[in-house]
Amino acid sequence: MRRGVCVAALLASHAAAAPFNFATAPGLLPKTVFPSAYEIALTPDLAAATLHGEMRADITVTQPVNIIVVNAVDLKLANVALDDGQNPAAISTDPRAQTVTLRFAAGGTRSASAADRL
Repeated sequence: MRRGVCVAALLASHAAAAPFNFATAPGLLPKTVFPSAYEIALTPDLAAATLHGEMRADITVTQPVNIIVVNAVDLKLANVALDDGQNPAAISTDPRAQTVTLRFAAGGTRSASAADRL
């Protein structure tokens, strides 16, 4: 009898959990920009044990920003720009934090809920 009560209490507490909310989810990156889709093309260099490639991401912007921070471990970025190509980013790497910061000129990301491509 006691075991049944414990299971029922556990199920009741689980059902009362709040729905997922990205804004309050744990994480170290800013929540102002997040990806919604990726396209990745990789070319391996077996002799050098490296990969070269291109990545495009559809992003959602929750408020206008000039800085985008992304996770990056041992990545070397050569060129980053918004889809129109008219706004290239200045790229800075923080190996300790394992992040890359992309700085765009003023007006870099256009508007709340804009869908851009990196």
